[in-house]
Parts: sequence; C-alpha cells; structure tokens
Amino acid sequence: MSNEENEEIQILVRGDVARLVFADLEREYSLDLDPNLYVDYEGEPVLIANSLALSPEPEEITENTEQFLGKQVTIVGEAEDEVAGDNTYTFDDLLTGGEYKSRTTHQC
Repeated sequence: MSNEENEEIQILVRGDVARLVFADLEREYSLDLDPNLYVDYEGEPVLIANSLALSPEPEEITENTEQFLGKQVTIVGEAEDEVAGDNTYTFDDLLTGGEYKSRTTHQC
C-alpha cells in the first residue's frame, strides 16, 4: 500500500490511557526521545497503544479490494438485519463470515 492510499484509511488503536509522565514512559519502554517535544503534554492523557489495525469503511474494501487482500482489518459499523448464515453478517454490502464473532453494543 502506498502512502497516498493510506492517507484516507482510518486506524483503530487499542491501549491503556495514562497521564503522560515522560521520564516514566521513557524508562518503562526504553525510549530515546527528545523530551523537549513532549514538555507541553506532561501530565496530559496519553494512549499507550497495545495494537493497531487498519479500519477502513466497508465500502472502501468493496471499492478497492486488492488494497486489502491478505491484510487484517477491523470494521466498525452496524450489521445489517439480514443474517446470511451461521456466523455470517453483511455490513453495507460487505459479507463477513467464518470465525467472525459478533459484538453487540447496547445504548441506554
């Protein structure tokens, strides 16, 4: 994937939220960064990433399938009401199946 193709694709980041204490993070993760770049953020919330995944819109996959073939992606969206079979759901005309496990979010 070229940088041009990546510019429009969202990334899903998972991790832990903490307060930025630069010296602690630098020591804990063996970083060698310029502390002057982070001085304005000291004490602010920071996300310490555990994982990153491409998170394209479903239509991005259907419109440019070759770009995503063989890559792991995370799709965020609502499953259509129709279920195409066991463990198979549609997301905006994109069919997912196999080991996919649905995750339901309830709004109060």
